[in-house]
Amino acid sequence: MTPRLWYRWISARMYGAAQRPLVRPWALSSPILVLLICLPLLRPLRHPDPRQMGEQELGRVAMIQSFAEHGTAAIEQSTYQPLVQRRMVNGHIYSTQPPMQSLLMAGPYQIMRRLGLTLEDNSTLVLYLLTLFGITLPAALSAGLIYRMGRLFELRRQLRACLGAVVVLAGGLLSYGVAINGAAPAGTLLLASAACLTHLISVPRPKRAAAWLAVSGMLAALAGTVEPAALIFLPLFALVMLFMRWGWRMRAGGLGLYLLGALPPLFLNATLVLPMGGSWLPQQPSLVELSGPVSAQAVFYDEEDVPTRSVWLDMGSYIGRTLETLLGAHGLLSHYPMIILGLIGMSAILHRHWPGSIKMLAGATLLGGIWIILSLAQRDSERGELGFAQPQFSLFVPLSLFWIGAWLRKGHRPVSWVLAGLLLGVSLTLSVIGASDPMPRDGYGGYSAATALRQWINPALPGDLPLARNP
Repeated sequence: MTPRLWYRWISARMYGAAQRPLVRPWALSSPILVLLICLPLLRPLRHPDPRQMGEQELGRVAMIQSFAEHGTAAIEQSTYQPLVQRRMVNGHIYSTQPPMQSLLMAGPYQIMRRLGLTLEDNSTLVLYLLTLFGITLPAALSAGLIYRMGRLFELRRQLRACLGAVVVLAGGLLSYGVAINGAAPAGTLLLASAACLTHLISVPRPKRAAAWLAVSGMLAALAGTVEPAALIFLPLFALVMLFMRWGWRMRAGGLGLYLLGALPPLFLNATLVLPMGGSWLPQQPSLVELSGPVSAQAVFYDEEDVPTRSVWLDMGSYIGRTLETLLGAHGLLSHYPMIILGLIGMSAILHRHWPGSIKMLAGATLLGGIWIILSLAQRDSERGELGFAQPQFSLFVPLSLFWIGAWLRKGHRPVSWVLAGLLLGVSLTLSVIGASDPMPRDGYGGYSAATALRQWINPALPGDLPLARNP
């Protein structure tokens, strides 16, 4: 190219960059709305007493402090000690929570320590900042991700901004975006992984954007290391590559890039978990670890007197627990009825003439949600483990609500809009109530939304459980 052509090319580029807006108000509107709602509800602000922290949050905070101050996952020297959800391995005490999130959040805490803020001297401010940067900000930014992903449905900017706000505020990210936990950041990471895939589906030159496949695999694997229940989406999202409108060589190469990006988080998680007595693959803690050792008198039977249980009784019990997971006191539809519109949107994607990759992504969302529901039905959770609804719902409900965009593409009767408004109103109200205290110290025994509202009106005093170092 001659100097004159170079000058014209650079001038055109600079003119185009100058014409593009630096700030998109509609893209920022939903994240700002989420922050305005969440900031006054953060748990360290509403419940500053550490004795009101749940066992899961205690375990994660203890590992954050241990990683930053002692360079180890062992928590025996930490100020914060979970009383039940911990185990001893090779003479060291470890929390039963996955360590990956605590390792990532130890970086911001290390910066705070250099600035003179420590958990021992100013625990309320440090926990507030950790919750803000590690949980709340990612949940708010996921609304911006939905705004970007909404281009898939060719919606107006206003509708995309509303869709982003609905996904966060009515999908569980608001309820669990105010306390240190693994469900909210894992749900955000899954949304980011799906955003990379939707970008590749719509990009005109996929070869130049192939690196997004590795980023998508890394984010999906990282979500599985933060919250093990999210690991089911790693192979499901991999199937999307097989339905891309590419040649077979590009599909195979894309699948290889996706799996290559997933290896570093899984390898790092294995190096953290294996010394703690865990498995190289992320997995949920066992019920013995969650509820503590069970002391019971041993009962011995002769071989002929071993009690047997009918297969039909087991099947009926499992079906009953599944229905309770859907409609019970901690059920999916009891707290997030807005997911009905998400299911309608997914059915529209699967039945109409959409590209196979988009159908597979919607199918992966549906299959992952069903898997998590069936897995929760298998577990007989203890009361102290139960938070607002189920934390694992926050993994697939936001991604399910994203598919409401397919429902918004078409016109609807006033009755449909009224019903949708009722579902949205109920979901928003329950999410805000849940944000008051999503993970109380003793868990929720009954209907968690009603109990959370009762505790919001009449706050309970801190319990008498100690929070002391181990000798």
